[in-house]
Amino acid sequence: MSNSAVLTETAKVPLKQMISLLESIEAGNYSLFQELENAFIAKYGIEVWEEYFNFHLLPSLDDVSKSWLFQKMLEKI
Repeated sequence: MSNSAVLTETAKVPLKQMISLLESIEAGNYSLFQELENAFIAKYGIEVWEEYFNFHLLPSLDDVSKSWLFQKMLEKI
């Protein structure tokens, strides 16, 4: 997928998608976060997820939430 196509698809992601992801982080529910992540990837593709995660979701997190998320991600490796 070209860069412009990824950006176009990222712009089409509904705000509700981000709200659900943020709620799962706020609740400290990593398994729900993973379910939402997998559903996102199934619907939009991995390239759109990477763009969305890095440039939309991560910048919206406070430092505590960001640390928690990265810690959980590292535990799964």
